[in-house]
Amino acid sequence: MYAYLPDAKPMQWLDDLYQIRKLNFNTLVMAHVRPVGTRADLNLQISYFEDLYAEVDKAMQDGTPFFDIPTTVKLPNMNTFRIIGKGCT
Repeated sequence: MYAYLPDAKPMQWLDDLYQIRKLNFNTLVMAHVRPVGTRADLNLQISYFEDLYAEVDKAMQDGTPFFDIPTTVKLPNMNTFRIIGKGCT
């Protein structure tokens, strides 16, 4: 998770993934999860962002300082992601 993304629109990523999911495809070329994936991989990516946004929103509502969120938000259902399995639970 990043505190500063000057050229990115993270909140739009989930909307974009929902639009991609509407398409008819069998193979998905992607930058995360694995280079070539399937609809199941897309659904996993969507679940990741849904869980991440929900947990970050909850942390903010609970008063967690903004810059503490990357080290306090936990996504235990996402241990299958390579980066998360290496210490970013």
